[in-house]
Amino acid sequence: MSHALVTGGAGFIGSHLVDRLLADGWDVTVLDDLSMGRRENLGAAARFVEGSLLDRELVAKVVADADVVFHEAARVSIRNSLERFRDDARTNVEGTLNVLEAMRGSKVRRLVFASSMGVYGKDGLDVRESETDRAPRSPYGVGKLAGESYCLTLAPQMGIDCVALRYCNTYGPRQTPTPYVGVTTLFVNALLRGERPIIFDDGEQVRDYVYVGDVVEANLRALETEAANHRYNLSEVVDNWRQVASDGALPSSPS
Repeated sequence: MSHALVTGGAGFIGSHLVDRLLADGWDVTVLDDLSMGRRENLGAAARFVEGSLLDRELVAKVVADADVVFHEAARVSIRNSLERFRDDARTNVEGTLNVLEAMRGSKVRRLVFASSMGVYGKDGLDVRESETDRAPRSPYGVGKLAGESYCLTLAPQMGIDCVALRYCNTYGPRQTPTPYVGVTTLFVNALLRGERPIIFDDGEQVRDYVYVGDVVEANLRALETEAANHRYNLSEVVDNWRQVASDGALPSSPS
């Protein structure tokens, strides 16, 4: 049985990934400091280790048993990253370096890194994006860009395949409705209370929303050999398909 380590595995996306891995027959270890995750998101089948990415000895210990590492743990609030940028960098950059350091000489064969649309900045980009189109406008985006660059640079030098997945706005069960994350959940909860959701500015802002189950599926597909050592943008594909398809026809089934 293959062994997966999921950092941040008690959180919103991480816990869904853990569920899927267990259902597929993986042996799973979760490392989470519970600053954002919840122990009750996990069943008894996963081995749970409470601790921080900044604890290098602990990180080395949990990485040692892994064949695959899904690095989901992070501080995810753009607003908080502006207010507490040192803390953001410690977790999102130094914590990632601790994971990479622990993988050196280990039996890990693949790393899947959870990056973010925050690497792109404010102006967005079309489907023909290039690696020069990244202009993060928050410490969170800077940290995620640094993290994916470190992973895609160092992991292959260790003989480890790496995939970076840039998440867009993910929604679904277990998403915590806080003022800092989860606008979809905030809207749904307001409607369930019979209240009108609060929409700022003129309502013309463009966002891309992806269901958590699709993000989990992308993580599993990132284990495929041909997916190695690249960055992938996880976003809604229908509008992109219209832009690139010569006849404008939509695919007959989900991508």
